[in-house]
Amino acid sequence: MDTNQEFPEAFIMKMPNEVLDMIVRAVIASYMNSYVCWPAAQLSRVCRRFYQIAQPYLYANLCMQNSGPFWRVTQLNRSLRQNPSLLPLCRHLIVRCDISDIVSRRSVSNCVTWLTSVQNFELDCLHKEVSWDALL
Repeated sequence: MDTNQEFPEAFIMKMPNEVLDMIVRAVIASYMNSYVCWPAAQLSRVCRRFYQIAQPYLYANLCMQNSGPFWRVTQLNRSLRQNPSLLPLCRHLIVRCDISDIVSRRSVSNCVTWLTSVQNFELDCLHKEVSWDALL
């Protein structure tokens, strides 16, 4: 087998981004009410083009906490600080953490301050939950 053989471009790569976005939106629609959108996360790892399409879905719903499968508070803080273009993408934010930890408290404070496009915010610290809808 010739290892220098060129493979034809996949048909999906010939589609415009707008069509790919409609397909992605349809696939992940059932995940949009959860705070971990696995299909968007998996799609974002395929190539740079798919990452750009999946990125708004990855950051639309965020759940920050100190551990578990969600964004860790300090990781999200670092990502937002390094890439400010992510800030307007977050629409729903849940924060679950122990704010007695100074690093977590500072990170949570930064994230909440930076995420000005959030429409729904839930704060669960020390088992007391406060919710604000339509936070602008």
